Amino acid sequence: MPREIPPFREMDDPDLKNAFEWFLGFLSGNDWKARVDAVEDNIESGFSPVTLNFGAEGNASVYTGTDSIGWYLYLVDAVQHDLLKYEPSQGAGIVPVFKRLGADLDLLRSIGGVEDRVERLLGSDRGRPDGGLFELLIALVWKRSGYSTVEFIPETSRRKTPDFLAGSDRDEWFVECKRLQKRSQYSEREQEKWLAMWSPFAQHLVRQGHSLVFDITFHVELETLPDDYLMEQLGGKLRSLSLPCSIISNDTWEVKAKRVDYRRVRDHLRRYRFRLPSDQLQELVAGYRNPRRGFSFSVEGDLVRLGGSSGKNRFLDDLSFAACSFWSCDAPQAVRRKARDVRRQLARAVDQFPSDGKCAVHVGLETVDGPLVEKERLDRIVHSVFDFDDLGKDLRWVYCHLFESYAPPDQAFVIDETVIHFGSRSSGGVEPIGSRPAVLPDGTTFSEGVHWRRDPP
Repeated sequence: MPREIPPFREMDDPDLKNAFEWFLGFLSGNDWKARVDAVEDNIESGFSPVTLNFGAEGNASVYTGTDSIGWYLYLVDAVQHDLLKYEPSQGAGIVPVFKRLGADLDLLRSIGGVEDRVERLLGSDRGRPDGGLFELLIALVWKRSGYSTVEFIPETSRRKTPDFLAGSDRDEWFVECKRLQKRSQYSEREQEKWLAMWSPFAQHLVRQGHSLVFDITFHVELETLPDDYLMEQLGGKLRSLSLPCSIISNDTWEVKAKRVDYRRVRDHLRRYRFRLPSDQLQELVAGYRNPRRGFSFSVEGDLVRLGGSSGKNRFLDDLSFAACSFWSCDAPQAVRRKARDVRRQLARAVDQFPSDGKCAVHVGLETVDGPLVEKERLDRIVHSVFDFDDLGKDLRWVYCHLFESYAPPDQAFVIDETVIHFGSRSSGGVEPIGSRPAVLPDGTTFSEGVHWRRDPP
């Protein structure tokens, strides 16, 4: 029986198709082909020629080049036409953005200056497109709310300006958009530190044949521990374990372990191949998925390339060894340092507003660090907004858009969006917009508080 991959079909979605073709209309055919080739060359350069994958972090990007918007469009193309080259964990946060833009493409085209913004996204801002895409999404929010005129304000070297002006026969608003990078610098450093600790330990697991699934929670900041901490503390304990078990539980960390269930993996591989890395790997090797924690793995097996000689189209055909670990850190100082505030973005936005005129700010950020961090972040956002000095500007509304995307094995993507909004006293409680979500359709945002308080799909 031929083995199947993947468990979902290409997306035949008119909204996605319209957005993709509209963006490509700003490029020549040769330019797009060259950018696709460059993306695939970059992906190829990141693949190891051997089947052992030491120290890999399951949520790390497979693309490391400078043409991020080219990579985004590549994902949008792949999810429609070539799923073998699609990367679900990356595409889950990108594809729904383009679907939303395509759903309102006629409105998007009617926004003043939008062509210049898209050309800049594809040109000088190609390496940092998230801010520009967020501006397009928020401009659409105001357009959907009934503003007859929504116009991007041209940037000038002489003075700072907000992103766009929204006007109707009743009202006029200056709007500024701020998009935080997906992860904080502290989170990036923490992940790098974890990989420095995991990599030598993973090599030890492979050499000694310890095929184990670890669950590790640190109670201190990882940067306070040496790189050989896992090896020194765990390396000598693994032969005498009665699994599953708790190996260590103290003020520094908690470590649990169990064996890899190869029967579950091989039962799956009789019918299916699965992408490496992917959430499917977590589910099969570890027995469950948790996209809100770090996940690192080392595997040995046979990789096969399906559907061509380039791109993200490598799949596991057979597994002979696996070891992996979920990990996280609940140290109070680490939680505080990962819970980025919006005060700096508000200050920068207010600096760009004129001295007269009603003003609104939209801030976009990812909720990728788990419920502990997000609770701390929400508390800080509320405190910062209510305690913020608007320096005499007429800042009436602040909207915080919090996004989280997931890549379940049976779906191309799932995305959540929670919108938290704050009105000043001068607003009178009357919102200027009737549609809050930037990515999700109206009426589909999570209604029971905030999305990170429920289990991910």
